[in-house]
Amino acid sequence: MAKEKLCSLIEKDKERLQKQMLFRQLQRKYNKLLKEQVLQDELLDLLKNEIRALPATRIPKKKRVDRDVTKEECLLLLGDIHIGEVVSLEEMGGFGKYGIDVFVSRMEYLFEKIVDLAEKKLQGYNFQKLNVVGLGDMVSGIIHEELVETAEGTVIEWTLGGALVTAQFLMDLSRHFPKVEFTGVVGNHGRMNKKPRFKHRYVNWDYLYYQTISLMCANQKNIIFDLPKCFFRFKEIAGQNYLILHGDNINMYRSIPWYGISRSVDELQQLLSGQGKIFQNVLLGHFHNGATLNKVVGEIILNGSMIGGNEFSLGRMFRSSDPMQLLLGVNSKYGVTWRFPINLKNAQVKDTPRYKFQATNLAEEVQIMNDVK
Repeated sequence: MAKEKLCSLIEKDKERLQKQMLFRQLQRKYNKLLKEQVLQDELLDLLKNEIRALPATRIPKKKRVDRDVTKEECLLLLGDIHIGEVVSLEEMGGFGKYGIDVFVSRMEYLFEKIVDLAEKKLQGYNFQKLNVVGLGDMVSGIIHEELVETAEGTVIEWTLGGALVTAQFLMDLSRHFPKVEFTGVVGNHGRMNKKPRFKHRYVNWDYLYYQTISLMCANQKNIIFDLPKCFFRFKEIAGQNYLILHGDNINMYRSIPWYGISRSVDELQQLLSGQGKIFQNVLLGHFHNGATLNKVVGEIILNGSMIGGNEFSLGRMFRSSDPMQLLLGVNSKYGVTWRFPINLKNAQVKDTPRYKFQATNLAEEVQIMNDVK
């Protein structure tokens, strides 16, 4: 009898100890997540106090709409930039290279091509607005050790310096379009934890990058920003409804998972329809390949990447794609009427680049705060 009581007490003690250990483990995880969120909030406060907006530039007048001119909106998909990652030309066997200087040159080239297409190649159109959609993975991030080890600088420098380049890019575009609207969702590379989490997904270097751009463009009245904390965004563009998301929560093996994409889109379509939100088109990043999947109504559009192929895609999947971003035309009646995949591989690194990549001394102050945390 005494033995049975002793065994019962031991079992109760084991159960209590297990609960205590579980509680401590959950408390540590909670505290870590809380610190990360507090860190991001403090970083945002610091940026708001220290970031100086770029000088305003001229805003173009709205063009008179002639009968023979088609009125549409431009839509630029901008994503998978991976600012900070270094891709070695030698390790790639000549299939591509990447670094800060290449990123800057490709942003300059992208601006030149957009203006050339909108003002010279498409003269029969009147574009009153340019929609720029940030599809995530804008910075290389810190979740992959080999990327951190081989990168240029720190994640703070990538975030602030990359934001400055992108702000200059948007300011340039704002001189050619009467209205520029930027919408940005976060990707997976910018996570502050190695393991994916579903709470506070916006606690992400991409989100800080977007917020920094908005601060730098604050003086330019024809640039507006829409920066959701949700991982997706329901958006109306030229009278057409779009669903915008990065796509990392869609399972992928080796290539584009068409079944997984279609199933995920159907689930979101049902979910959002309960709120009266019906979308025709979907904009995705993550897969580093431009492609289109037609639906009964509308289509699913995948953007390419700015980085192109890297050592992972070549060594793991025996694949290397050209760096590409997609420019589209959207009509209020017909939806997407034209598309130009802008191949960036021919962008040349200049001795004196148009855009400055500069993290400033603020990066040092933020780094000290990050180390303390």
